[in-house]
Amino acid sequence: MKISTKNFKLRGVCLISFAVFALFYSPVFADDSTSTSSSTDQTNNSTSTPILLDNTTSTATSTDPIDSTSTISDATTTVRSATFNIRNGASVIWSGEVAVPDSDTATTTVIATDGTSVEIKAASILAALVSADAAQPEFSISNLQYFASFSAFYVKCITATDEACDNWQYAVNGNVPGFGADSYLLAGGENIFFFYGYPRRVSLSSSTINVGSPVTATAEIYVPSSDSYNPTPGLTIGVVQQNPDNPFAPIEIATSTADKNGQAAFTLNATGTYQVGLQEDFYFPTTDLLVVEAHQIAPAVSAGGGGEGGVVVHHNVDVNKAQQFLFSHQLENGSFGPLLYTDWVAIALAGGSGGSIANLAEYLKSANSGMSAVTDYERHAMALMALGINPYSGASADYIQKIIDKFDGTQVGDAGLVNDDIFALFPLVRAGYSYGGDEIIQKINSFVLSKQLINGSWEDSVDLTAAAIQVLSQNTSGADVPGAISRARAYLAAHQNSDGGFGTSYSTSWAAQAITALREPELNWTKNYSTPYDYLYSLQAADGGIESTSTDLNSRIWATSYAIPAALNKTWWDLLHSFAKPAPATSPVVSVPGSSGGGSQNQNGTSSVAVSASTTIPTESSTSSAEIIENVVSSITATSTPQLESIVPKSNVAEIKSSPAQPAPKSDFAEEQADTRPILVLESSTQPDKREKSSLANIISFGYNLISFTANAFSSFVSKLVSIVLSVI
Repeated sequence: MKISTKNFKLRGVCLISFAVFALFYSPVFADDSTSTSSSTDQTNNSTSTPILLDNTTSTATSTDPIDSTSTISDATTTVRSATFNIRNGASVIWSGEVAVPDSDTATTTVIATDGTSVEIKAASILAALVSADAAQPEFSISNLQYFASFSAFYVKCITATDEACDNWQYAVNGNVPGFGADSYLLAGGENIFFFYGYPRRVSLSSSTINVGSPVTATAEIYVPSSDSYNPTPGLTIGVVQQNPDNPFAPIEIATSTADKNGQAAFTLNATGTYQVGLQEDFYFPTTDLLVVEAHQIAPAVSAGGGGEGGVVVHHNVDVNKAQQFLFSHQLENGSFGPLLYTDWVAIALAGGSGGSIANLAEYLKSANSGMSAVTDYERHAMALMALGINPYSGASADYIQKIIDKFDGTQVGDAGLVNDDIFALFPLVRAGYSYGGDEIIQKINSFVLSKQLINGSWEDSVDLTAAAIQVLSQNTSGADVPGAISRARAYLAAHQNSDGGFGTSYSTSWAAQAITALREPELNWTKNYSTPYDYLYSLQAADGGIESTSTDLNSRIWATSYAIPAALNKTWWDLLHSFAKPAPATSPVVSVPGSSGGGSQNQNGTSSVAVSASTTIPTESSTSSAEIIENVVSSITATSTPQLESIVPKSNVAEIKSSPAQPAPKSDFAEEQADTRPILVLESSTQPDKREKSSLANIISFGYNLISFTANAFSSFVSKLVSIVLSVI
């Protein structure tokens, strides 16, 4: 249908407030006396609502509140049972059978988080969920609210590994009821899903269209058993704009009923930003639609998957399917194979929750095999921080200290490389170090800037240049930073291919993250009507993984882990949790033999090196005092140059990982068809003999000084004691 559009001004009213209104306006708050129903009363078209409960603060009983180990009881000895499943995205947190009394009249008491005690039907879904919560440890209903004005409970938060709040729904035999779980009575035999997300939504054929061109909107319903959305007919799809006078009542521009395929077509004749949603759900949630002047999008079909009516149709990776692909290859120990791939999966799944994420987190806490280079420590620290694990104390080693130990006063790791410096900044800055307050960050940043080539790149690499843009975007106050970013952007633009990509899925994913860091719209990065996101979409296979199914599994896991943050428009800064630096430990002044590593040289060839108070000495239980001195001295004065693997082309040195065992796609820019995935060069762990000798000398000197100090102190004590005795006599 073709409609005209009025030009309304938006005054910055937050979508979140609209979302909260829609959530609370839901019929879940209908009066209990009019909403009691059995499972035979449910329809598929009723408006969905959040569910309601809590375990840590709510209990259930037929008379008085009881403890969490008790069960709901009634005079009857028979029970009704149903299968319960709790899902958060791709993860099923818990699944099991739950029994309730075989009575429609028996009641039980549930206590809300604020202490409000309310009687509900003992055969209700809410009562069953409270019972399940009390009986098992996999999840807890961590925030239950009761609204007396609506005579209804609201399940605000459920916690497994992480707490998820404010968007819990429930479905019975695939249907989403239109009222609270405290009013739905079980008949027995139902299959119930509590899930976090939206029961219905609208997807668009394109997020950006030309003015006067059609766009197809599809109404979709969530299928919790498969964590997917299917088209659904008969619902009213509407195009709206925010109401500047009332954010809770959006202005309807056009509406249309979804056809048998769940679709409706709209043509908008005015530019602007619109939202598309379902009228039955009070336009919550909505999907954004941008309408632009005709010259901003060429009237041709994109390589990303076709269009209709001469409209360019842009696509993006299906993130849900990509995540499902990854989880389908998780091993029993929680990993995804070698630590290299497992770390990158953790970064891709940042912010997730559920049993699969919990298993991954536990694996990463103890994993330490295969790490020798500083870039291994950087990558692993990022993986830990992505899952909210403290990189100082939450794992088997202090990975921040391991990175700092490789700082030579100017840069990190190998002075001939810059990838180890770029990736050092991600975990360090998120671990309490700052550009304004820590010299180590300032010097690493200066080193990175000094390594930019005249063409705007780092190492003539798309990957490394994209990573550098992300790093520099967090320190735009530096005088040289804006110019460096501008030159780097120009380099990326010059190396974008006609298919919208940058040679490989790996390079394209990193470039897309750089585009996010630049805060630019995807239309600015269109080549031959295709964007980097179109290119990644073209590489997603039917199973959700990136790259062809004929590619080796490890490479597909790797490529998919890269593509997910890109599709979500997330940089690595966005994915990492922040942590504070531990309380600094004051360290002694250590005298070591002369070295080019720093310190003041005196006449006898010894450098007096003051250990910074922010440098933490390793304290692992197996470390001897000699090893402690060795570690402190080597972290300050080591001058060895790490040896590079000769088989690794210098242009490929671009990120935090060891060279993969599996072959990777080839790049248009690589010489002799070299592996184009960003490769982390391994560093040699061999140190010069003079360092071992200096350590031994230090130990001997330390022991001599300690004995001398003890003897002098004892002599002084005896002298004073004799003096006191003589004065008394």
